[in-house]
Amino acid sequence: MTHKALEGLRILDLTKLLPGPFATMLLGDLGAQVISVVSPKIGDPLSSMPQLFSTLNRHKEILILDLNNPDDRQKFYQECKNVDVVIEGFRPGVTKKLGVDFDTILKFNPKIIYCALSGYGQNGPSSQKAAHDINYLAESGVLHQMGIDQMNGALPNIQVSDLAGGFNACIAILSGVYARSKTDKAQFLDISLMDSALSMAVIPFSMMMEHGQVPQSGGDILNGGQACYRTYQTSDRKFLALGAFEKKFWTNLCRALKAEELIEAHMTAGIENINAIKKLSSIFLTKTRNEWVTFFADQDVCLSPVLDLNEAMKNPQTSAREMFIKQAQTTQLGNAIKISEH
Repeated sequence: MTHKALEGLRILDLTKLLPGPFATMLLGDLGAQVISVVSPKIGDPLSSMPQLFSTLNRHKEILILDLNNPDDRQKFYQECKNVDVVIEGFRPGVTKKLGVDFDTILKFNPKIIYCALSGYGQNGPSSQKAAHDINYLAESGVLHQMGIDQMNGALPNIQVSDLAGGFNACIAILSGVYARSKTDKAQFLDISLMDSALSMAVIPFSMMMEHGQVPQSGGDILNGGQACYRTYQTSDRKFLALGAFEKKFWTNLCRALKAEELIEAHMTAGIENINAIKKLSSIFLTKTRNEWVTFFADQDVCLSPVLDLNEAMKNPQTSAREMFIKQAQTTQLGNAIKISEH
């Protein structure tokens, strides 16, 4: 029997909603033993969404404890003695009131890796604010870069800061565990969802610092401002995504479309770029999305169909990568981490 990569790692999970449960789901997929602590009074807020609840809680054990109850709190302390990690998702200060903060847990486990996953982090003027994914994206500047500006854009249906925070919590936990193997010391990990969103803005931020101006939604190199890197509508009102960032891919595209006059419009500005966008827009409206996919099947051009989730589930590539796990009654998203020996 093959051992899993994180077999033997034990985690007490006090988080709810998406960021923390997503993080511990990933760690559980990799073999960690995750014990999810659920309040008997509140329950799990996601239990009303059975598909999501099932996905986020796969592999996990459920421990019913009321941390406001002294007896249950003592049971929690006993559990802490036998785990490697505690992760919580409260606003700063709440765990202190509950008696399950880092300093308290240290008394029961002096080698604990304690991860605090919160909206704005443990310090700063916004640390006590109530917020959700849309708020972290807005205040970090990321929502503006997505094109949501002056009320002219649709909100992303992927909770970017929540999931980025979950990924960062995983990295922090594994880093803490590795460091402890060298030092034998406990670690407090402070992960902010807003920080996590902002940390992904590396390209637009670098461009702003280099050029002295904020990249504008819909008008920059990587968000629709260039003919070579944008989406185009097809005759069936579906879309193609063109990513011909390098000139060789752009050249291949122009030649395939018999529009060689556009080759020198790669990464240009002004009227030349605008004309290229207009020309390609008119060309792509002459065929359906799938007809264009067939047309470019043997071309090296960085062109893809814009699929909905149901179509993505039927994509041979996602099947080959085992990104959808079929179970008796349902299908769940798989784990993107592939490890050869586990």
